[in-house]
Amino acid sequence: MRFNRSLVAPTSMGPKALLLASVCALLMLGGEAQAQAVAPAAPTGLTAASVSHDSVTLSWDEPEDSSITGYRVLRRSRDGDEYGDGEGAAEFIAIEDDTRTSATTYTDDSVTAWTRYVYRVKAINSVGTSGQSGYLNVETAAGPTPPAAPTGLTASSVSHDSVTLIWDDPGNSTITGYQVLRRSRDGDEYGDGEGAAEFTIIVEDTGSSAATYTDTSVTPRTRYVYRVKAINPSGTSGQSGYLNAETPEAPIPIVVETPTPTVPLAPTGLAVSTTTHDSVTLTWDDPGDSSITGYQVLRRSRDSNKYGDGLGAEEFTAIADNTGTSTTTYTDTSVTART
Repeated sequence: MRFNRSLVAPTSMGPKALLLASVCALLMLGGEAQAQAVAPAAPTGLTAASVSHDSVTLSWDEPEDSSITGYRVLRRSRDGDEYGDGEGAAEFIAIEDDTRTSATTYTDDSVTAWTRYVYRVKAINSVGTSGQSGYLNVETAAGPTPPAAPTGLTASSVSHDSVTLIWDDPGNSTITGYQVLRRSRDGDEYGDGEGAAEFTIIVEDTGSSAATYTDTSVTPRTRYVYRVKAINPSGTSGQSGYLNAETPEAPIPIVVETPTPTVPLAPTGLAVSTTTHDSVTLTWDDPGDSSITGYQVLRRSRDSNKYGDGLGAEEFTAIADNTGTSTTTYTDTSVTART
C-alpha cells in the first residue's frame, strides 16, 4: 500500500481522528526517508596514479553518493597469484581502515621495492561500507642500489706525519661520503694481503662526496695499505683496490741557539749641543748595540761642587727614566736660568 505524501485529513474528522491521521502521515514519511539512506556503491576505475620503489599512489572514481565520509584501502601480495585474479593468493588486509575523507586518492608508502601487490577499495558513509572495487595489480620499481667501488686509489702526497689519498668516484651522483680503511704492511712483503693484519676503518664516513682524504694518524717510517668504499643512501660499496704507502723518517729538528741578552755598555761622548736660559740639549754616542730601546738621563746641581768632579755634591736624580727611543739626544726643559 502506498500513501499519498500530500495526505490531508478530511475536515469532517473529529480531534482524535485528526491526530491519528497526522501520526500515520509522519510515520509514513519517516519510513520512506529511512528506506532511502543506504550504504554506498563500490568505487570504480581504481588505478595507480604513480608507482615508485617506495610508494604507490592510488586513485579511483567515487560512487554516485554525496554522503561518502571515507574509504577503506585493502592490499595483498601477489605471491602465488600469477595473474592477480586472487587464485591461490593471500587474503586482503586493510592498510587503511578509514581515510576519513571523501578524496578519491591514497598513497601507500609501506611498500617494498620490486614487489607485486593487489589493491581494492571500499567506500564508507554513515550507513555502512560498500562492496569492494575491482582489482588493481601493481609492481613497485627496483630500489636504488649501493654504489660501485671507487677506482684509481693513489697517494697525492706522503710525509712523515700524513698521507693524502685521492681516487676516482664510481660515477654515482648520489654519493654522500666514503669509508677509509687502513692496515699495517707488517708481515705483508708485497702489500697484497698475504699474512697481513686485518683492515681497520679509520674513517666510518667522510660525510662528503669529495674523492680525497688526508690521514694524519700515521707514524714516521711505517708501511701502510689503504682501501676505500663509497657510500650512498642505499648502502656501502665494495672495497677499492689496494694502495701501498710508506711514510719517510721524521726530519731532525734544527736547534738554533739565540744569544742571551746582556746589559748594554755605557754611552760615550756626552756633550751639550745647545744651551738657553730654560733648556739644555744633550747629545752622545750610542754604545754600538742595535738592541738599545731607550736612555736614562740623570742630573744634579753643582752647588758646593766647584769643579764638577762630584766631590761634596748631591746625588744624581733621573730626570728621564727611559726616553723610549734609541735616538742619542735629549732636551732638558726643566732647568733654571743661571744655574
